[in-house]
Amino acid sequence: MKKEHILTGACIALCLLSAGLGVSYYHSNKQRAGLQTTVDKLTEEQKKSEVMKRISQQMEDIAYEQKNISDIERDKAILMSEEAQKQRLEAEHQTDVANDMRQHAEAERSKALSAEAAANKSAGMAEQQRQNAEQQRQIAEKSKRMTDTLSHVALARSLGSLSSMRYAAGDKEVASLLAYGSWYFSDRYGGDAFYPAIFSALSLSSGNKTEWDFNRGGITSVLPYKNGYITVSNYGEIMQWKQNGSTMTHQLLYHDKRYDFRDAHLDGDILYALSRNGSLVRVDLKNPQHSYASDFAKGNYNQIYLNGKEIVTYEGSTFHILRKSDLTQNRVVKAPETIVYMSQYKGKLTFFTNAGKVYFLEGNDKIKHELSMGVKDITSFTATADGKHLAFGTKSGMVYVMDYPKMKNIRKLRGHRSSVSQVQFVRGYLITASYDKTLKLWDLNADKLEPITLNTFGSWVRCFCARGDNYVWTGDASGTLTRLNISPESMAATIQKRLKRDLTQQEWNYYVGKDIPTVSFKNAKKK
Repeated sequence: MKKEHILTGACIALCLLSAGLGVSYYHSNKQRAGLQTTVDKLTEEQKKSEVMKRISQQMEDIAYEQKNISDIERDKAILMSEEAQKQRLEAEHQTDVANDMRQHAEAERSKALSAEAAANKSAGMAEQQRQNAEQQRQIAEKSKRMTDTLSHVALARSLGSLSSMRYAAGDKEVASLLAYGSWYFSDRYGGDAFYPAIFSALSLSSGNKTEWDFNRGGITSVLPYKNGYITVSNYGEIMQWKQNGSTMTHQLLYHDKRYDFRDAHLDGDILYALSRNGSLVRVDLKNPQHSYASDFAKGNYNQIYLNGKEIVTYEGSTFHILRKSDLTQNRVVKAPETIVYMSQYKGKLTFFTNAGKVYFLEGNDKIKHELSMGVKDITSFTATADGKHLAFGTKSGMVYVMDYPKMKNIRKLRGHRSSVSQVQFVRGYLITASYDKTLKLWDLNADKLEPITLNTFGSWVRCFCARGDNYVWTGDASGTLTRLNISPESMAATIQKRLKRDLTQQEWNYYVGKDIPTVSFKNAKKK
């Protein structure tokens, strides 16, 4: 057992030894391989080191080369910097020079501005002095013109008065010369040719009035018709007047002394005439023999109004509405108070009452209260074409003018002494007729409202007609038809045509004055 144990042990020892040797060999080989690997790595590292050394050498050479280039560039930059510094210094120098020049120029400009301001101040003072002198000259000239105007206007009025005196003395030649001179100076120096002294002189010397006395009764209506007029009288007369140049012919179209005609109106060629006793006559002016009369109602009538197919008249406080077709009464309409006058305003029938009120009689017989005048005795009424201005005549002779519908600028015109029979706006003036036998003209734009008496008649002035030309046609209670030229310019032209000579130098010095240059009135031109 022991040998087996020993052998076993020896075998185990041998095995262990072999294993140890094997392990040792293995480790030896492994170490040798590791050494070889290390040697290889070292060899490789050495090779790399050589390469890196050569690369480093090359990089160093490149670096030295770059340094040389950089040094060259730095030297160039230094040179450029030095050049730039020189240029900057030069620019600063130029700037300093420019600043000096600018300051010098500014100083010179300031001096120039000061000199200019001084010159302007002197010029301004001179201009102000010139303007002051011009203003003083204008004031002086205006004062002279005003003085000349006033003196010449005064001269015109003086010549007018002298003309009327010479006319009354029978020296009509000198009167005509002075009348034209009166108008001449008034016209050229802005005077009012309607001033009584001037207008009267022109009226006398021009013979502005023409009369025709063919009516047996007093004329109550003068109506324009074609190239002439129709007159109606209170003796039942209807007469036609035709104007042929400077001549006037007349024809009696209708006559019936039973009728006391108080009012008449034209509807084309048909004339409607109202008799005071309540009769109405219709006359065809083309065929006067075809006349027709109707007694529609007894009473006391003074006015008619044509309203379409109807005719309106009144008595007391009652309107009578008649048919045009047969002149018979259609109906009656009651007014609030007694009617004192009837007219029309903008196509509406307008009536006035004894209570001082104004009404409209509208369609369907409706009565509308328009305003309260407070004047109870209105006898006549008129309005401008645009309806903005109204005029009322009264029984007392007072005339009222107002703006409408604003009811402003109400004025009282005192000039007539009896009932005002008619008022009418003509060419911007107001003409009024009255039973005080006068026809007057009012300049409503004048500062002082004083009338011009266009003519004084021998009897009551009941009516007149003015077409807007130079003439006014009047009818009076004596039956006389009168034509008045109311245009100062037209009358002056008539006088000038008749002048046979001029004023002698002696007459001029006596009537006009030595200081006023001589004017030939006979050859004077229109302004």
